[in-house]
Amino acid sequence: MSTIVNSSSWMMKAERLGFSYPDAPAVLIADLDLCLYPGQVVGLVGPNSCGKSTLLKLLAGVLQPTQGKLSVATPDVRISYVPQQNALYEMLTVDENLVFAAVVSGLSLKEARAFADRMSRLFFLSEYRHRLIRQCSGGVQKRASIAIGLLGDPVLLLLDEPSASLDQHSKATLRDCLKGIRDKGVGVVFCTHDPSDLSGFCDRLIVWQEDRFVEVTEQNGK
Repeated sequence: MSTIVNSSSWMMKAERLGFSYPDAPAVLIADLDLCLYPGQVVGLVGPNSCGKSTLLKLLAGVLQPTQGKLSVATPDVRISYVPQQNALYEMLTVDENLVFAAVVSGLSLKEARAFADRMSRLFFLSEYRHRLIRQCSGGVQKRASIAIGLLGDPVLLLLDEPSASLDQHSKATLRDCLKGIRDKGVGVVFCTHDPSDLSGFCDRLIVWQEDRFVEVTEQNGK
């Protein structure tokens, strides 16, 4: 369980964070120190199976650390985790997926439709709203998935390989969407195995080096 610490700046802090699976002899994540702030995009880069998804699950509270401490600044820090696999209904339209997810989350039908309107504008989905998800490109599906991840107004958005299998145009559109989210004060952790996905976009960069995650530089993404 995360510790609650009063802070006027950072949203979440990891101190000497570590994790290993019970049936695995090796430590997957070790001695990670990390602070996450509002309105920043943090790039998380590393090869497949290095522990990127595991780290996101730790930050989301899906997994509990086996070492160190994970703290949140206030009790109302809302975190949204969007996995690599899109959680969409293929036989529904883009708009129906947005409205359905919003209603399931507790919004009224009127509120859900207003949410779908806002997300369609923010994620450049307006021209696809009445198209079946299964007929949409991977980029449109991914943007719809992330839009659903904004239900509940999270202040921290954790994205697991959001640009995987997307073409360059779709990646550029996705980056534009995430810049809009960042400019609204939402913190974003963007996980990828391809450093070029983050070029000129992220504010901070954490990479897998010598069997651990290390913050290497700040980027000029804004």
